[in-house]
Amino acid sequence: MIFDTKVSEVLAFKGSSRVWALAAHASIQTAVQVMHDNSIGCIVVVDCGCVVGVISERECLRQIAEEGLVSKRTPLGKLITQEPCTVTRGMTAQDCFALMAASRVRYLPVVENDELVGLVSIGDIVRAFVDDQRFTIEQLLSYVTGSYGPCNDDQPVAAYRCSI
Repeated sequence: MIFDTKVSEVLAFKGSSRVWALAAHASIQTAVQVMHDNSIGCIVVVDCGCVVGVISERECLRQIAEEGLVSKRTPLGKLITQEPCTVTRGMTAQDCFALMAASRVRYLPVVENDELVGLVSIGDIVRAFVDDQRFTIEQLLSYVTGSYGPCNDDQPVAAYRCSI
């Protein structure tokens, strides 16, 4: 079925299970530096191994614009999106897309048994949709051109077509 790619498949496609996480008491400056140094747009904030929030580049910039320059000592706990939406490896890309759209977020931590196991971004989900659509288009083209189904070089292609 189209768009039934599981989060576990999205994570496998990414090839890296690395998720950048910081404690809630870490400074906003540390978070910005980690995002910059690693070319990432989001950091998951954890407390005792549990996800307590998410902070993105966008939220850092918004905070700076709204409240002026943030102190180097401002803890992440003051700026994070608390109680973030999370997903599991068994959910689908479609589930993620619906959750992202409804919650207006770009990143979803992947959690299993209260443990952070990955992170999916809107870019990861769009890539999964494009791959699903590409596969569907290839299958439809194969069907329309007659190359879909069992292949037997001794039989003409017409033998495999249904007559109406």
